[in-house]
Amino acid sequence: MKTFEISSLIDCKVEELYAFHLDVTNLPKITPPNMKVTLLNKVDSIKRGSEIYLRNVQYFLPTYWRVRVDELQEPNLLVDLAIESPFYYFRHQHIFTQKGEGCELRDVVEIILPLEFMTKFLYPFVLGQLQSMFEYRHSVTKKILEQRV
Repeated sequence: MKTFEISSLIDCKVEELYAFHLDVTNLPKITPPNMKVTLLNKVDSIKRGSEIYLRNVQYFLPTYWRVRVDELQEPNLLVDLAIESPFYYFRHQHIFTQKGEGCELRDVVEIILPLEFMTKFLYPFVLGQLQSMFEYRHSVTKKILEQRV
C-alpha cells in the first residue's frame, strides 16, 4: 500500500471548507482540465453510507467509480472509500483543521494498485498523477473559498 498526502492553508472557516466538500456538485469544479468528471447519480445530502457514482475520463479513457462515504466528523473529517474503481483499494481522507483565522485542508489517500506484479513500475506514475490532480484541486478550492470572504 502507498500513501499520498498533500495539505494547503485556506483563508476560510473550517465549517465552510467542510460544507464545500459535502457538496458533490463542487467535484467537477475542482477537477483538472485534462479530466472530466460526471456525477451519475443525484445525491441531495452527504451522510455516512452515501454512495456517489462517477464517470471519469482522462486520456480519452473512461473509468467508473462507486464511492461510499465511510466517515463524517463535522466539521473536521470526511472519509470516502472506493467500492468500484480502477484501483484494488482507494481510501481518501479529507481532513479540515482550523488554524487561526484560516484552516488547513489535508488530503490523505491510501492506494493499492490492481496488478501487484506491476506496482513498482506503476506507483511512481500514479503518485505523480495524484500530486498533479490534488495540487490543482487545492488551488481551485482555495480560490473559490477565498473569494467568498
